[in-house]
Amino acid sequence: MNAAGCSGLQLYRFGETVSIPWFQGTWKPDSFYDRIKSNTDADLHTLCLLDIKVKEPNLEMLARGKTVYEPPRYMSVNTAIEQLLEIEQTRGMNVIDEHTICVGLARVGALDQVIAAGPMAALRSHDMGAPLHSLIICAPTLHELELSYMKEFQVAEMSIEEHSARLQARACAVEQPAAQQEDTEEDDNDDDTEEDDRLRQLILEAESHVQKLKQHRQLTKQARALARGAACKTAKPAVKAVRKAAPPAPRDEESSDDGGADFDMGAAAEDDLDCLLADDF
Repeated sequence: MNAAGCSGLQLYRFGETVSIPWFQGTWKPDSFYDRIKSNTDADLHTLCLLDIKVKEPNLEMLARGKTVYEPPRYMSVNTAIEQLLEIEQTRGMNVIDEHTICVGLARVGALDQVIAAGPMAALRSHDMGAPLHSLIICAPTLHELELSYMKEFQVAEMSIEEHSARLQARACAVEQPAAQQEDTEEDDNDDDTEEDDRLRQLILEAESHVQKLKQHRQLTKQARALARGAACKTAKPAVKAVRKAAPPAPRDEESSDDGGADFDMGAAAEDDLDCLLADDF
């Protein structure tokens, strides 16, 4: 990372470093592209380390039982840019385009090191020489000191307006769904408020109904108590009269001998009255 400081870009403005692997046939890995997007959204530079293939076995010869190594391959800045533009075309994330300003680095630290700055369209065809290569995708905004230093190595005209247009377009695209989501959330909140008011009204009605039931039960108990008292007042004189008029119970000698009690018709009538009042009220 420190070696990337030779590009003139401020080191504290670098985000996560990514590695760009070779495409092989239909296998075209692009998981690193999300990190480039997150760095761009945070207005940070992205250092891209380019893939190398050294001492890679030939699979066809390996299947025949022979170990034969492929010649070493080193990804160039040109290949990396072509793959990045292909990923952007496939995923459509609006992260980079041909106007995106980049810095190509080759053989950093050597006497013949090369630094080239310019839009992707220019670097894609620019010869950086022998490996090893690295690529820096610049942040949407560039400090004037960074720009002044990069102009020493530019290979084509750089337009800051076109470079940062992608981020502005993506910001607008993000704001519109966000505004729509806010409207949807407001509508949902209104619906929730109406449902809450309706539920609150139902709860109040239920509580009022329960209160009325309690009052009805209380009044019913009071009415039963009054009715029971009135019935007792009316019936007790009649029971006393029956008790006075009732003839004495016949006395059975056998029951007397066994210690049995005489049958009292008046007491029986009074017990029947109590049972009747208890059943009715």
